[in-house]
Amino acid sequence: MGAPLGNKNASKENRQFRNSLNRNLKRFKAEGVPDGDALGKITQKLIQCAINGEAWAIKEVADRLEGKAPQAIGIAEVPDAISLTWDQGDE
Repeated sequence: MGAPLGNKNASKENRQFRNSLNRNLKRFKAEGVPDGDALGKITQKLIQCAINGEAWAIKEVADRLEGKAPQAIGIAEVPDAISLTWDQGDE
């Protein structure tokens, strides 16, 4: 069941962790990291790990570029046959 109409819990304005992470990435300062380039350094590291053959990094890059593959949802057991009985009452 989905959220009720008007639910704002997942709106872009209400993503507190994401918003905080974005703010801190923009203002992060450290030696060897130009102001505002923390995300750039992180993505460079991710790409380098993927190039070095790290499977998790390759998967992350592919998921970010192509989107995650949809999960297969199946039925574990399919019945061999379905039988129907029709009851016409007092006949």
